[in-house]
Amino acid sequence: MPRVRWVALALVTVVAAVVGGVISASGDGGKSITAPEAVAFIRAVQLQPSDLPGSAPFVGEAGSPPEGAEIQDLLHCGHRGKPRGRAVAAERSALADRYGDWIGEVVGSAVIVMPNEALAKAEIATLRSRSGHVCMAHDLRSSGLGSGDPDSPVYEISITFLPVAHALGQEAVVLHLLARLQSSPRARPHRGRRPPAPPAKLFYSVEAIFAVGAADIAFYTLSEHRRFPVATESRLLTLLYDRATAHKL
Repeated sequence: MPRVRWVALALVTVVAAVVGGVISASGDGGKSITAPEAVAFIRAVQLQPSDLPGSAPFVGEAGSPPEGAEIQDLLHCGHRGKPRGRAVAAERSALADRYGDWIGEVVGSAVIVMPNEALAKAEIATLRSRSGHVCMAHDLRSSGLGSGDPDSPVYEISITFLPVAHALGQEAVVLHLLARLQSSPRARPHRGRRPPAPPAKLFYSVEAIFAVGAADIAFYTLSEHRRFPVATESRLLTLLYDRATAHKL
């Protein structure tokens, strides 16, 4: 699989984006969050190229934009497939580093504004449970790693969940995936076409989800070049959390 294509497929699995209208929560007597308020919050929080020197915006492959329902799928491990409400607005930001003519690393964030804080917490309520861990691990393991296809490379995969409640709140979950290439499929002839790039020897991914006020926030990295630096991961997560707290809805 060409590497740019692999990154695009992985991004589709990890994150989607949608902007909706004003949605009031059932039984919530507080003021509704409007779509313009939600969008302003999102754009104040999202990662920008200046946050990661040397990166540039990554828009993925051309195609139809994600449908509104896809935004809920990002959080499906937290609400066990039963969304508690619809997002008022959500957007993603993806930054890429290039190595030659292929994309070797993508770092991004997604901010999803729910109608209120209770619904935001409900959307990710079970992430820290055993079933939530199993669901997230399955999703991350399936992102671009072949998923049992006999023509795909075989990787040895390890997944680690990190304790981050003290830094990002009780609902927060952070997991790291490290996959090392074990075997590659036999190369096939490609007459008149450039042969596909060989499979990555190393695949490293980070996914974090946490809540601040009425917003659920996801952070992710996808890399086939290196283990993403712990210090940079910590800095970007702290940056997202601090911005969300400063602009809390």
